Amino acid sequence: MALLDQEITYYDGSTSTNDGPLPEGKYYAHIIEVTKKFTDKVVNSRNDKGMTHICDLLEVTYKIAEGDYENRRVWSNAIWIFKDPKDDMHTPNPSGNQRYSVFLDRVNYPCKEVEVKDSNGKKKTVKELPIDVDNDHILGKPVLIEVKHRKYTNKDGEEKVAANEAGIHTWEEGSSVDVNDGDDLPF
Repeated sequence: MALLDQEITYYDGSTSTNDGPLPEGKYYAHIIEVTKKFTDKVVNSRNDKGMTHICDLLEVTYKIAEGDYENRRVWSNAIWIFKDPKDDMHTPNPSGNQRYSVFLDRVNYPCKEVEVKDSNGKKKTVKELPIDVDNDHILGKPVLIEVKHRKYTNKDGEEKVAANEAGIHTWEEGSSVDVNDGDDLPF
């Protein structure tokens, strides 16, 4: 078959909304994917020189729900899950779980409240956060995300701009949607 006799398709750029990064701002979106990018990663403590923490890293993918950028995807900034190590080599960092706690709160993830003793021996009630999340409680959930730009240098040394979720809020009127694997595939 000659090259020109092959079946063809086309590209109409006038319908594309993928010209550059998504503008900064707030967008209604649905969570379409949650991926654990790292497990048991050792990171240096910011507060205690010479100490390390053990943590996992979640990446969340959102799909814009409405407006000029409907169906565009946005990836989260890091959502760290700092673990409570039971060894002498690593130190816990429960305050580092603030972003993770907010994320779980915004999607109404079921978390138990437990009583613990703080470093001064005083009892207090805290949320018990799961190390592994059940995607059935997260995927398709409506949220309001704040998108910010960040600059980075790609592998070719070019400076680029990415648009990432930098804040997650409750979308009070939003409804959950069904998230099917491969829902964007044309076959």
